[in-house]
Amino acid sequence: MSQSALSPDHIHVSKLALQIPVGTSRWLKPSAETSPQPIVVSVSIPVSLRRAGVSDSVGDTLNYGTVCKAITKATKRPGGFSCAEELAECIADASFATFDAVYEMIVRVEKPHGLLHADCAGVEIVRRRGASSGADKLFVENLAVGCIIGIHPWERTNTQIVRLYLEMECAGGVNQWKSAPGSAGFDHHGAASAVYDVRILPLLSLLLF
Repeated sequence: MSQSALSPDHIHVSKLALQIPVGTSRWLKPSAETSPQPIVVSVSIPVSLRRAGVSDSVGDTLNYGTVCKAITKATKRPGGFSCAEELAECIADASFATFDAVYEMIVRVEKPHGLLHADCAGVEIVRRRGASSGADKLFVENLAVGCIIGIHPWERTNTQIVRLYLEMECAGGVNQWKSAPGSAGFDHHGAASAVYDVRILPLLSLLLF
């Protein structure tokens, strides 16, 4: 997770495991879209910890236990969320509303079951109090791709599995997908399919070697 340059101190919550209905369903079952799925949330909050370091008092810092409770409460919305982008925005908004000391935060939402052949897919947003958007990223972690790659003769005849980390910066922010009517968020499946497209695999071979 990227770091803010505004403060040398940060409160981190990493890999908070939750069960939340997120996104539209590809299944025909009517209840599939409201069924909770595994979601992993991480946040990084720049805040001065000097006072708490001197006083040794939890009252002088941002209690990460309280942060976790606020995040969990924000995700208990009836009907769930249409996409990971909407969930990330909700967590940021709830944090600003709950904690006066929070003026900026990074929110990362991972969907471990988002793609069949990847560890996870998701979004990472940076939000500042009173600002409309920040530096947003879309990512796919450890996407397994079978391709012909390498310079040795045996590497040119046998398919190998390579794992790719895809990270895409959003010039217009992730809100462009969240705000679209009926939006299911960015199409991570489409991004993975583009990588699998046989037409770009020779290009991957050139780029990786």
